[in-house]
Amino acid sequence: MSVIVFAETDNGKLKKSSLEAVSYGKDTAQLISGKCVAFAAGNLDDGQKELLANAGADEIVHVNAEVYAQFTPERYAAAMAEIAENKNCHTVIISHTYNGKSLGPRLAVRMKAAIITGVVSLADTSNGFKLKKTCFSNKAFSMVNVQNEKKVIGIVPNSYEVKEHHAAGEYTAAT
Repeated sequence: MSVIVFAETDNGKLKKSSLEAVSYGKDTAQLISGKCVAFAAGNLDDGQKELLANAGADEIVHVNAEVYAQFTPERYAAAMAEIAENKNCHTVIISHTYNGKSLGPRLAVRMKAAIITGVVSLADTSNGFKLKKTCFSNKAFSMVNVQNEKKVIGIVPNSYEVKEHHAAGEYTAAT
């Protein structure tokens, strides 16, 4: 099983939170002995693919059609769910941004997956799949043990550092 990460862009440039999510996705993929697939849609400027690979993307799936020029959660969720199924990705990583918050629930429904938002650290896989998340207006933390094989994880921006993984970054253009 692999991990798919939503690589959010703004005017063709990756957001810092996307690179954090890819690093988190790569570390999660290593925990479950899988690979990290980055999903980008819309315009992606030169050099951005290399940033994704450096952050840990083993594979980059880029959907660059006119209908993806503007973020639409329903359309992005449909494309990402289809790619996740085709690539055997049971874990989805999104950054807990405005777009991520609107994409995550739609993905969870399409994939019949558990959704855990506000995550602040890497999963503990020593006894299941436990995640640390914020609660009570970010004044406390709780540990959540995820029972579902499929999961959508929303990580809090700036809670995970961008690491230099230097992954393969195999590029695939999709329609």
